[in-house]
Amino acid sequence: VATASDDSTIILWDARAACISREWFAHDEQVKSLAFSPDSRYLASAGGKNVAIWDNSGGLHQADGTGDNPSAAAFSRSSTHLAVGYAGGIIHIWDMEKRQEPLRWEAHKGWIRDVAFSPDGQLLLSASDDRTVKTWDAHTGSMLKVFHGHEWWVLKACFSPCGKYIASVSNRTVRVWRTSDGSCLATLSDHGDFISCVAYTPDGTMLCSAADNGTRTILDHATSECLATSGKPGHDSQVSALVVSPDGRWVATASWDSTIILWDARAFCISQEWFAHRVEVHSLAFSPDGRYLASAGDDEKVAIWDISGSSHQLFATLEGHTRGVNDVAFSPNGRLLLSASNDKIVKTWDVRTGALIHVLEGHKSWVRKACFSPCGKYIASASYDKTVRVWRTSDGSCLVTLSDHGDSVWHVAYTPDGTMLWSAAWNGTVLGRRVQDFMPDESKF
Repeated sequence: VATASDDSTIILWDARAACISREWFAHDEQVKSLAFSPDSRYLASAGGKNVAIWDNSGGLHQADGTGDNPSAAAFSRSSTHLAVGYAGGIIHIWDMEKRQEPLRWEAHKGWIRDVAFSPDGQLLLSASDDRTVKTWDAHTGSMLKVFHGHEWWVLKACFSPCGKYIASVSNRTVRVWRTSDGSCLATLSDHGDFISCVAYTPDGTMLCSAADNGTRTILDHATSECLATSGKPGHDSQVSALVVSPDGRWVATASWDSTIILWDARAFCISQEWFAHRVEVHSLAFSPDGRYLASAGDDEKVAIWDISGSSHQLFATLEGHTRGVNDVAFSPNGRLLLSASNDKIVKTWDVRTGALIHVLEGHKSWVRKACFSPCGKYIASASYDKTVRVWRTSDGSCLVTLSDHGDSVWHVAYTPDGTMLWSAAWNGTVLGRRVQDFMPDESKF
Protein backbone atom coordinates (compact mmCIF):
# COMPACT_ATOMS: atom_id res chain seq x y z
CA VAL A 1 0.00 0.00 0.00
CA ALA A 2 1.39 3.41 -0.93
CA THR A 3 0.26 6.73 0.53
CA ALA A 4 1.25 10.30 -0.29
CA SER A 5 0.89 13.53 1.62
CA ASP A 6 1.06 17.31 1.52
CA ASP A 7 4.31 16.96 3.49
CA SER A 8 6.05 15.82 0.25
CA THR A 9 6.54 12.25 1.47
CA ILE A 10 5.57 8.82 0.20
CA ILE A 11 5.12 5.92 2.60
CA LEU A 12 5.22 2.31 1.41
CA TRP A 13 3.31 0.08 3.83
CA ASP A 14 3.57 -3.68 4.29
CA ALA A 15 -0.12 -4.62 4.11
CA ARG A 16 0.40 -7.99 5.78
CA ALA A 17 2.55 -6.79 8.66
CA ALA A 18 0.58 -3.52 9.01
CA CYS A 19 3.78 -1.51 9.33
CA ILE A 20 5.83 1.02 7.40
CA SER A 21 8.24 -0.61 4.98
CA ARG A 22 9.86 2.57 3.67
CA GLU A 23 9.33 6.33 3.85
CA TRP A 24 11.01 9.02 1.78
CA PHE A 25 10.77 12.63 0.60
CA ALA A 26 9.61 12.35 -3.00
CA HIS A 27 9.09 15.91 -4.22
CA ASP A 28 9.75 19.51 -3.26
CA GLU A 29 6.03 20.17 -2.96
CA GLN A 30 2.93 18.15 -2.08
CA VAL A 31 2.48 14.78 -3.80
CA LYS A 32 -0.69 15.00 -5.88
CA SER A 33 -0.97 11.56 -7.45
CA LEU A 34 0.28 7.97 -7.15
CA ALA A 35 -0.04 5.02 -9.52
CA PHE A 36 1.22 1.46 -9.13
CA SER A 37 2.13 -0.48 -12.24
CA PRO A 38 -0.10 -3.58 -12.57
CA ASP A 39 2.93 -5.85 -12.10
CA SER A 40 3.74 -3.94 -8.86
CA ARG A 41 7.32 -3.26 -9.99
CA TYR A 42 6.98 0.51 -10.17
CA LEU A 43 5.29 3.37 -8.40
CA ALA A 44 4.80 6.67 -10.21
CA SER A 45 4.34 9.88 -8.25
CA ALA A 46 3.41 13.36 -9.37
CA GLY A 47 4.25 16.38 -7.27
CA GLY A 48 5.12 19.99 -7.82
CA LYS A 49 6.51 20.16 -11.35
CA ASN A 50 7.92 16.63 -11.49
CA VAL A 51 7.00 13.04 -12.18
CA ALA A 52 9.11 10.37 -10.47
CA ILE A 53 9.20 6.62 -11.08
CA TRP A 54 10.26 4.47 -8.14
CA ASP A 55 10.85 0.78 -7.63
CA ASN A 56 9.04 -0.91 -4.75
CA SER A 57 11.94 -0.32 -2.37
CA GLY A 58 11.85 3.43 -2.95
CA GLY A 59 14.74 3.63 -5.41
CA LEU A 60 14.41 6.44 -7.97
CA HIS A 61 14.53 5.11 -11.54
CA GLN A 62 13.52 8.16 -13.50
CA ALA A 63 12.47 11.72 -12.83
CA ASP A 64 11.08 14.29 -15.19
CA GLY A 65 11.02 18.03 -14.71
CA THR A 66 8.94 19.77 -17.35
CA GLY A 67 8.22 23.10 -15.73
CA ASP A 68 4.53 22.14 -15.78
CA ASN A 69 2.26 20.61 -13.16
CA PRO A 70 1.52 16.88 -13.62
CA SER A 71 -2.15 16.23 -12.92
CA ALA A 72 -2.93 12.62 -13.91
CA ALA A 73 -0.98 9.39 -14.38
CA ALA A 74 -1.78 5.84 -15.49
CA PHE A 75 0.13 2.67 -16.38
CA SER A 76 -0.82 0.43 -19.26
CA ARG A 77 -2.18 -2.98 -18.27
CA SER A 78 1.09 -4.59 -19.40
CA SER A 79 3.04 -2.16 -17.15
CA THR A 80 5.26 -1.31 -20.13
CA HIS A 81 4.10 2.30 -20.55
CA LEU A 82 3.26 5.21 -18.26
CA ALA A 83 1.08 8.10 -19.41
CA VAL A 84 1.09 11.46 -17.64
CA GLY A 85 -1.23 14.40 -18.27
CA TYR A 86 -0.27 17.94 -17.32
CA ALA A 87 -2.12 21.09 -16.33
CA GLY A 88 -0.90 22.77 -19.52
CA GLY A 89 -2.62 20.20 -21.74
CA ILE A 90 0.50 18.15 -22.58
CA ILE A 91 0.66 14.34 -22.52
CA HIS A 92 3.84 12.30 -22.06
CA ILE A 93 4.15 8.53 -22.51
CA TRP A 94 7.22 6.71 -21.17
CA ASP A 95 8.37 3.32 -22.40
CA MET A 96 9.26 1.60 -19.11
CA GLU A 97 11.43 -1.04 -20.81
CA LYS A 98 13.49 1.11 -23.20
CA ARG A 99 13.79 4.04 -20.77
CA GLN A 100 13.96 6.44 -23.68
CA GLU A 101 12.75 10.03 -23.90
CA PRO A 102 8.97 10.11 -23.61
CA LEU A 103 6.55 10.59 -26.46
CA ARG A 104 5.20 14.13 -26.02
CA TRP A 105 2.40 16.09 -27.63
CA GLU A 106 -0.05 18.90 -26.98
CA ALA A 107 -3.39 17.22 -26.37
CA HIS A 108 -5.79 19.80 -24.94
CA LYS A 109 -6.29 23.51 -24.46
CA GLY A 110 -6.93 23.07 -20.75
CA TRP A 111 -5.98 21.10 -17.65
CA ILE A 112 -5.87 17.33 -18.22
CA ARG A 113 -7.90 15.75 -15.42
CA ASP A 114 -7.57 12.06 -16.28
CA VAL A 115 -5.74 9.63 -18.56
CA ALA A 116 -6.31 5.90 -19.11
CA PHE A 117 -5.06 3.17 -21.42
CA SER A 118 -7.44 0.86 -23.25
CA PRO A 119 -7.39 -2.76 -22.03
CA ASP A 120 -5.26 -3.84 -25.02
CA GLY A 121 -2.85 -0.92 -24.56
CA GLN A 122 -3.35 0.39 -28.10
CA LEU A 123 -5.32 3.51 -27.19
CA LEU A 124 -5.03 6.27 -24.64
CA LEU A 125 -7.90 8.48 -23.54
CA SER A 126 -7.62 11.91 -21.95
CA ALA A 127 -10.23 14.05 -20.19
CA SER A 128 -9.81 17.80 -19.89
CA ASP A 129 -11.11 21.13 -18.65
CA ASP A 130 -11.68 22.02 -22.31
CA ARG A 131 -14.89 19.91 -22.02
CA THR A 132 -13.67 17.13 -24.29
CA VAL A 133 -12.55 13.54 -24.11
CA LYS A 134 -10.04 12.45 -26.73
CA THR A 135 -8.57 9.13 -27.82
CA TRP A 136 -5.03 8.72 -29.12
CA ASP A 137 -2.83 6.10 -30.69
CA ALA A 138 -0.73 5.14 -27.68
CA HIS A 139 2.30 4.37 -29.87
CA THR A 140 2.39 7.49 -32.04
CA GLY A 141 0.35 10.11 -30.18
CA SER A 142 -1.91 10.58 -33.21
CA MET A 143 -5.41 11.80 -32.32
CA LEU A 144 -8.17 9.36 -33.24
CA LYS A 145 -11.46 10.79 -31.94
CA VAL A 146 -12.79 13.85 -30.11
CA PHE A 147 -15.84 13.32 -27.91
CA HIS A 148 -17.93 16.50 -27.73
CA GLY A 149 -21.04 17.00 -25.61
CA HIS A 150 -20.09 17.79 -22.05
CA GLU A 151 -20.88 21.35 -20.97
CA TRP A 152 -18.30 21.57 -18.18
CA TRP A 153 -14.87 20.23 -17.24
CA VAL A 154 -14.50 16.48 -17.78
CA LEU A 155 -13.12 15.19 -14.49
CA LYS A 156 -12.92 11.42 -14.99
CA ALA A 157 -13.10 8.91 -17.84
CA CYS A 158 -12.52 5.19 -18.27
CA PHE A 159 -12.69 2.41 -20.84
CA SER A 160 -15.08 -0.50 -20.45
CA PRO A 161 -13.28 -3.84 -19.85
CA CYS A 162 -13.83 -4.83 -23.49
CA GLY A 163 -12.55 -1.44 -24.70
CA LYS A 164 -15.57 -0.80 -26.92
CA TYR A 165 -17.02 1.93 -24.72
CA ILE A 166 -15.88 4.96 -22.74
CA ALA A 167 -17.64 6.48 -19.74
CA SER A 168 -16.94 10.08 -18.70
CA VAL A 169 -18.17 12.38 -15.96
CA SER A 170 -18.68 16.13 -16.01
CA ASN A 171 -20.65 18.34 -13.67
CA ARG A 172 -23.86 16.36 -12.94
CA THR A 173 -23.82 13.93 -15.86
CA VAL A 174 -22.28 10.64 -16.93
CA ARG A 175 -21.94 10.03 -20.66
CA VAL A 176 -21.30 6.70 -22.37
CA TRP A 177 -19.57 6.75 -25.77
CA ARG A 178 -18.74 4.23 -28.47
CA THR A 179 -14.96 4.13 -28.76
CA SER A 180 -14.85 3.35 -32.47
CA ASP A 181 -16.80 6.34 -33.79
CA GLY A 182 -17.10 8.75 -30.84
CA SER A 183 -20.89 8.67 -30.78
CA CYS A 184 -22.68 9.36 -27.48
CA LEU A 185 -24.86 6.38 -26.58
CA ALA A 186 -26.35 7.62 -23.30
CA THR A 187 -26.42 10.66 -21.02
CA LEU A 188 -27.24 9.91 -17.38
CA SER A 189 -28.23 12.56 -14.83
CA ASP A 190 -29.34 10.55 -11.80
CA HIS A 191 -27.18 12.07 -9.06
CA GLY A 192 -28.35 15.68 -8.84
CA ASP A 193 -24.89 16.88 -7.81
CA PHE A 194 -21.32 17.04 -9.07
CA ILE A 195 -20.13 13.55 -9.99
CA SER A 196 -16.65 12.71 -8.76
CA CYS A 197 -15.88 9.23 -10.11
CA VAL A 198 -16.99 6.50 -12.50
CA ALA A 199 -15.94 2.87 -13.03
CA TYR A 200 -17.08 -0.29 -14.78
CA THR A 201 -17.44 -3.60 -12.99
CA PRO A 202 -14.83 -6.17 -14.12
CA ASP A 203 -17.34 -8.00 -16.33
CA GLY A 204 -18.44 -4.74 -17.99
CA THR A 205 -22.14 -5.27 -17.33
CA MET A 206 -22.54 -2.45 -14.82
CA LEU A 207 -21.35 1.13 -14.53
CA CYS A 208 -20.87 2.65 -11.07
CA SER A 209 -20.68 6.35 -10.25
CA ALA A 210 -20.56 8.53 -7.13
CA ALA A 211 -21.30 12.20 -6.49
CA ASP A 212 -20.38 14.90 -4.00
CA ASN A 213 -23.76 14.62 -2.27
CA GLY A 214 -22.94 11.06 -1.23
CA THR A 215 -25.11 9.27 -3.78
CA ARG A 216 -23.83 6.08 -5.39
CA THR A 217 -25.49 4.62 -8.48
CA ILE A 218 -25.17 1.31 -10.31
CA LEU A 219 -26.41 1.26 -13.91
CA ASP A 220 -27.03 -1.57 -16.33
CA HIS A 221 -24.58 -0.80 -19.13
CA ALA A 222 -26.72 -2.34 -21.88
CA THR A 223 -29.99 -0.59 -20.99
CA SER A 224 -28.80 2.42 -18.91
CA GLU A 225 -31.39 1.34 -16.33
CA CYS A 226 -30.62 2.28 -12.73
CA LEU A 227 -30.18 -0.99 -10.84
CA ALA A 228 -29.41 0.43 -7.40
CA THR A 229 -28.75 3.72 -5.69
CA SER A 230 -27.79 4.80 -2.21
CA GLY A 231 -26.91 7.97 -0.43
CA LYS A 232 -30.13 9.92 -1.00
CA PRO A 233 -32.50 9.36 0.59
CA GLY A 234 -30.14 8.98 3.48
CA HIS A 235 -28.25 11.20 5.85
CA ASP A 236 -28.75 14.93 5.53
CA SER A 237 -25.48 15.90 7.16
CA GLN A 238 -21.93 14.72 7.76
CA VAL A 239 -21.54 10.97 8.24
CA SER A 240 -19.68 10.57 11.54
CA ALA A 241 -19.40 6.79 11.89
CA LEU A 242 -19.48 3.65 9.73
CA VAL A 243 -19.23 0.06 10.95
CA VAL A 244 -19.70 -3.33 9.29
CA SER A 245 -21.43 -6.21 11.08
CA PRO A 246 -19.23 -9.21 11.96
CA ASP A 247 -20.88 -11.38 9.28
CA GLY A 248 -20.67 -8.65 6.62
CA ARG A 249 -24.43 -8.63 6.17
CA TRP A 250 -25.05 -5.07 7.37
CA VAL A 251 -23.39 -1.69 7.27
CA ALA A 252 -24.43 0.88 9.87
CA THR A 253 -23.80 4.61 9.47
CA ALA A 254 -24.41 7.51 11.84
CA SER A 255 -24.63 11.21 11.17
CA TRP A 256 -24.70 14.66 12.68
CA ASP A 257 -28.35 14.70 11.55
CA SER A 258 -29.09 12.49 14.63
CA THR A 259 -29.92 9.42 12.54
CA ILE A 260 -28.64 5.87 12.15
CA ILE A 261 -29.06 4.02 8.87
CA LEU A 262 -28.75 0.25 8.59
CA TRP A 263 -27.76 -0.70 5.05
CA ASP A 264 -28.25 -4.10 3.43
CA ALA A 265 -24.72 -4.75 2.17
CA ARG A 266 -25.86 -7.41 -0.30
CA ALA A 267 -28.82 -5.56 -1.82
CA PHE A 268 -27.07 -2.16 -1.66
CA CYS A 269 -30.11 -0.45 -0.14
CA ILE A 270 -31.41 1.03 3.10
CA SER A 271 -32.94 -1.56 5.42
CA GLN A 272 -33.81 0.68 8.38
CA GLU A 273 -33.41 4.32 9.33
CA TRP A 274 -34.21 6.00 12.62
CA PHE A 275 -33.53 9.02 14.83
CA ALA A 276 -31.21 7.66 17.48
CA HIS A 277 -30.23 10.69 19.57
CA ARG A 278 -31.47 14.23 20.09
CA VAL A 279 -28.24 15.63 18.64
CA GLU A 280 -25.18 14.42 16.71
CA VAL A 281 -24.33 10.71 16.73
CA HIS A 282 -20.57 10.25 17.14
CA SER A 283 -19.86 6.53 17.27
CA LEU A 284 -21.28 3.08 16.48
CA ALA A 285 -20.29 -0.47 17.41
CA PHE A 286 -21.71 -3.90 16.55
CA SER A 287 -21.71 -6.60 19.21
CA PRO A 288 -19.57 -9.64 18.30
CA ASP A 289 -22.67 -11.73 17.51
CA GLY A 290 -24.18 -8.93 15.41
CA ARG A 291 -27.38 -8.79 17.44
CA TYR A 292 -26.82 -5.39 19.02
CA LEU A 293 -25.73 -2.01 17.73
CA ALA A 294 -24.49 0.57 20.23
CA SER A 295 -24.52 4.30 19.50
CA ALA A 296 -22.99 7.27 21.28
CA GLY A 297 -24.26 10.81 21.01
CA ASP A 298 -23.56 14.38 21.93
CA ASP A 299 -26.63 14.17 24.19
CA GLU A 300 -24.45 12.43 26.84
CA LYS A 301 -26.21 9.10 26.27
CA VAL A 302 -25.32 5.65 24.98
CA ALA A 303 -28.04 3.56 23.33
CA ILE A 304 -28.04 -0.18 22.66
CA TRP A 305 -30.31 -1.28 19.81
CA ASP A 306 -31.52 -4.82 19.14
CA ILE A 307 -31.38 -5.23 15.36
CA SER A 308 -31.95 -8.99 15.23
CA GLY A 309 -35.58 -8.64 14.11
CA SER A 310 -37.26 -7.03 11.15
CA SER A 311 -37.15 -3.63 12.86
CA HIS A 312 -34.81 -2.10 15.40
CA GLN A 313 -35.76 -2.01 19.09
CA LEU A 314 -34.22 0.14 21.81
CA PHE A 315 -32.72 -2.43 24.18
CA ALA A 316 -31.13 -0.09 26.73
CA THR A 317 -30.25 3.53 27.36
CA LEU A 318 -27.10 4.10 29.39
CA GLU A 319 -26.95 7.43 31.20
CA GLY A 320 -24.34 8.89 33.51
CA HIS A 321 -21.89 10.85 31.40
CA THR A 322 -22.02 14.61 31.88
CA ARG A 323 -20.65 15.57 28.46
CA GLY A 324 -21.00 14.21 24.92
CA VAL A 325 -19.93 10.61 24.32
CA ASN A 326 -17.27 10.16 21.65
CA ASP A 327 -16.80 6.40 21.39
CA VAL A 328 -18.34 3.03 22.25
CA ALA A 329 -16.94 -0.50 21.95
CA PHE A 330 -18.06 -4.02 22.90
CA SER A 331 -15.78 -6.43 24.71
CA PRO A 332 -14.67 -9.47 22.67
CA ASN A 333 -17.19 -11.72 24.47
CA GLY A 334 -19.98 -9.16 24.02
CA ARG A 335 -20.81 -8.95 27.72
CA LEU A 336 -19.42 -5.48 28.36
CA LEU A 337 -19.67 -2.13 26.61
CA LEU A 338 -17.31 0.78 27.15
CA SER A 339 -18.03 4.44 26.54
CA ALA A 340 -15.54 7.32 26.27
CA SER A 341 -16.64 10.89 26.86
CA ASN A 342 -15.75 14.55 26.87
CA ASP A 343 -16.28 14.43 30.65
CA LYS A 344 -12.74 12.88 30.79
CA ILE A 345 -14.13 9.49 31.84
CA VAL A 346 -14.34 5.98 30.40
CA LYS A 347 -17.14 3.77 31.74
CA THR A 348 -17.86 0.06 31.41
CA TRP A 349 -21.40 -1.32 31.38
CA ASP A 350 -23.10 -4.71 31.64
CA VAL A 351 -24.76 -5.16 28.25
CA ARG A 352 -27.45 -7.54 29.52
CA THR A 353 -28.61 -5.43 32.47
CA GLY A 354 -27.41 -1.95 31.55
CA ALA A 355 -25.71 -1.65 34.94
CA LEU A 356 -22.62 0.52 35.36
CA ILE A 357 -19.61 -1.67 36.20
CA HIS A 358 -16.59 0.62 36.51
CA VAL A 359 -15.69 4.30 36.15
CA LEU A 360 -12.19 4.80 34.73
CA GLU A 361 -10.97 8.20 35.92
CA GLY A 362 -7.58 9.81 35.39
CA HIS A 363 -7.55 11.62 32.06
CA LYS A 364 -7.23 15.41 32.28
CA SER A 365 -9.18 16.20 29.11
CA TRP A 366 -11.68 14.72 26.66
CA VAL A 367 -11.36 11.01 25.93
CA ARG A 368 -11.51 10.65 22.17
CA LYS A 369 -11.24 6.87 21.66
CA ALA A 370 -11.13 3.66 23.69
CA CYS A 371 -10.93 -0.04 22.92
CA PHE A 372 -10.70 -3.47 24.54
CA SER A 373 -7.65 -5.66 24.08
CA PRO A 374 -8.39 -8.83 22.04
CA CYS A 375 -8.38 -10.94 25.21
CA GLY A 376 -10.75 -8.46 26.89
CA LYS A 377 -8.61 -8.07 30.01
CA TYR A 378 -7.48 -4.54 29.24
CA ILE A 379 -8.84 -1.25 27.95
CA ALA A 380 -6.78 1.40 26.16
CA SER A 381 -8.00 5.01 25.96
CA ALA A 382 -6.77 8.02 23.98
CA SER A 383 -7.25 11.56 25.22
CA TYR A 384 -6.76 15.18 24.31
CA ASP A 385 -4.52 15.36 27.41
CA LYS A 386 -1.76 13.91 25.14
CA THR A 387 -1.80 10.49 26.82
CA VAL A 388 -2.82 6.91 26.22
CA ARG A 389 -3.87 5.03 29.34
CA VAL A 390 -4.18 1.28 29.79
CA TRP A 391 -6.67 -0.04 32.36
CA ARG A 392 -7.47 -3.45 33.84
CA THR A 393 -11.02 -4.35 32.81
CA SER A 394 -11.81 -6.40 35.91
CA ASP A 395 -11.29 -3.63 38.47
CA GLY A 396 -10.92 -0.41 36.45
CA SER A 397 -7.43 0.30 37.74
CA CYS A 398 -4.99 2.30 35.60
CA LEU A 399 -1.94 0.17 34.84
CA VAL A 400 0.13 2.57 32.75
CA THR A 401 0.06 6.08 31.29
CA LEU A 402 1.89 6.67 27.99
CA SER A 403 2.88 10.26 27.21
CA ASP A 404 5.09 9.88 24.14
CA HIS A 405 3.02 11.71 21.49
CA GLY A 406 3.38 15.28 22.73
CA ASP A 407 -0.04 16.24 21.36
CA SER A 408 -3.73 15.30 21.59
CA VAL A 409 -4.21 11.59 20.91
CA TRP A 410 -7.12 10.82 18.58
CA HIS A 411 -6.97 7.09 17.91
CA VAL A 412 -5.89 3.91 19.66
CA ALA A 413 -6.07 0.23 18.66
CA TYR A 414 -4.59 -3.16 19.53
CA THR A 415 -3.28 -5.57 16.92
CA PRO A 416 -5.45 -8.71 16.59
CA ASP A 417 -2.99 -10.81 18.60
CA GLY A 418 -2.86 -8.20 21.37
CA THR A 419 0.92 -7.87 21.36
CA MET A 420 1.05 -4.33 19.95
CA LEU A 421 -0.76 -1.12 20.84
CA TRP A 422 -0.97 1.60 18.19
CA SER A 423 -2.03 5.22 18.56
CA ALA A 424 -2.18 8.35 16.43
CA ALA A 425 -2.06 12.01 17.47
CA TRP A 426 -3.02 15.43 16.15
CA ASN A 427 0.62 16.28 15.36
CA GLY A 428 0.82 13.47 12.78
CA THR A 429 2.72 10.98 14.93
CA VAL A 430 1.74 7.31 14.74
CA LEU A 431 3.26 5.08 17.42
CA GLY A 432 3.35 1.31 17.75
CA ARG A 433 4.42 -0.19 21.07
CA ARG A 434 5.07 -3.74 22.19
CA VAL A 435 2.73 -4.36 25.10
CA GLN A 436 5.33 -6.43 26.93
CA ASP A 437 7.68 -3.42 26.93
CA PHE A 438 5.39 -1.18 28.97
CA MET A 439 3.46 -3.90 30.86
CA PRO A 440 6.17 -6.47 31.66
CA ASP A 441 4.45 -7.67 34.83
CA GLU A 442 1.30 -8.77 33.01
CA SER A 443 1.74 -12.37 31.95
CA LYS A 444 -0.96 -12.59 29.29
CA PHE A 445 -1.95 -10.01 26.73
